[in-house]
Amino acid sequence: FTDLLTSSEPATVTSMAWSPDGEGLAIATHGKSPESLGSVTVRTKAGAIQDELPGGHDWVLNLAWNPTGSLLLGVTHSDETDSTLIVWDVQSGQSMQPFELESAVMDATWVDDRKFLLCGKNLIAESVIENQGIDTLRSRSEPEVHNGWTKIRYDPMTRTTAVVAEDSGTMALIDAAGNLDIIKAHDAEITGLVYQPLSNPSSLSDLSPRLLATSSSDGTIKIWDARRPFAPINTLSLGRSSPALAMSFTPDGYLVAAASWNKVLIWSVESGGVPKASWNGKDEQWQIGAAQPENDDGVDDMVDPSPIHSLSWDADGGKLAYGLRNQVRVIYSALNATE
Repeated sequence: FTDLLTSSEPATVTSMAWSPDGEGLAIATHGKSPESLGSVTVRTKAGAIQDELPGGHDWVLNLAWNPTGSLLLGVTHSDETDSTLIVWDVQSGQSMQPFELESAVMDATWVDDRKFLLCGKNLIAESVIENQGIDTLRSRSEPEVHNGWTKIRYDPMTRTTAVVAEDSGTMALIDAAGNLDIIKAHDAEITGLVYQPLSNPSSLSDLSPRLLATSSSDGTIKIWDARRPFAPINTLSLGRSSPALAMSFTPDGYLVAAASWNKVLIWSVESGGVPKASWNGKDEQWQIGAAQPENDDGVDDMVDPSPIHSLSWDADGGKLAYGLRNQVRVIYSALNATE
């Protein structure tokens, strides 16, 4: 265990992102006092400081590396209506000229080493790095874009882009030619958006389906073909009153796991149907109240009112970590097979 926050001032971690080669971890923090500034530090996987990028920014709520790890994009917020884009040249440690927007940017992803995509309130856009700076943002103008877009993912193999508006359950798919399709994907909030990982990308032919998964608090995980919107290939269910709060593929893309308040189910991505395995938390395995949903007014009286769930496989797909607020349980070794 290594403490990565060495400052004497209390700070909040606002975003983290591993470099593409797994050798560096970018960590954005912000002090808790009103006079504090945001900062971004790059550390080695052993925890040593590799670089301290120029600070003085507002809350850095998103970090994204370009594919070669030479540039790091940060999205900062000063309030709910404005955002600033900052790109750091990691080799020199210098930042490019900040780019200010009169819109709240919620997520960003790179297309290649110079082009990136953004989404936010009434915003789906792209920009490129030119002359050591961010070029003018090119926003989509279709009326359907007017929504609260919160997650964006790009797939380099099919050159498709998936975007979701979590609160409205809406998903948009943009094909390689730039055509936009939008659907009401779920009946409740969307909690996850992930392209299926491929252990052998070269095996994907032009006719092969490119699988994409969404999870929702309606209790379902839907598997889509990003090349042929919008009929789901499989719909997986956690059961009545069991929202899918987190989702994760194994690194080879063969299995997908989803977590609810206190249980995890695992399915074969392609066959769906009955889960391959399951795990159910017991009261003694969690801090009191941590595995319980909020009450009717959205606040849990016993613990922090903001339940945070996360789910992640290790590199070999042999262990699954389930994070719940300030707790983590490695559960794959304890799964009870149902088949």
